[in-house]
Amino acid sequence: HDRFWLRNSPLLRIDSEKHRKEKPYFSYFHLDGGNRQISLIILLNTTNEKSSLTQVIPGTNNNPRFGYELIKRTSKRFINYAKIKENKFGNKKLYGEIGSAYLIDAGNMLHKGIYGEDRLMLHFNFCQSSSYCEFKSPDDKDVIKFYFHDLKNKRTIL
Repeated sequence: HDRFWLRNSPLLRIDSEKHRKEKPYFSYFHLDGGNRQISLIILLNTTNEKSSLTQVIPGTNNNPRFGYELIKRTSKRFINYAKIKENKFGNKKLYGEIGSAYLIDAGNMLHKGIYGEDRLMLHFNFCQSSSYCEFKSPDDKDVIKFYFHDLKNKRTIL
């Protein structure tokens, strides 16, 4: 397409093992919006098998699943669906050196976060539709809680 949209404000995403208090919602396989959406992730620290990282099920981006993005990722139905796809296609863990970048079709490829040691990254989402774009200030309390757990911890990590 000749037009694209930033889905949400570009994010500096921090996952700190020391400050993590609960199992993150991202740790379940999921889709971001269920239509074509490219996520660009640039690593700002070196990551490895022990780090927090993104895991994808390759090939799942080739088969649109309209409606699945509406099913809660923590439901037995969606968890079982993801297991079937993972058994069929396998999985791939994405990690690398500082400055490494990767692109995934996060709207249509099953993916999840695996949580371990610290990860720091820039995260951009590009989509073909502006219908579900959302821009919030990085100072918004809900944004801070969702992406950084809480403001005090965010500032000490940086």
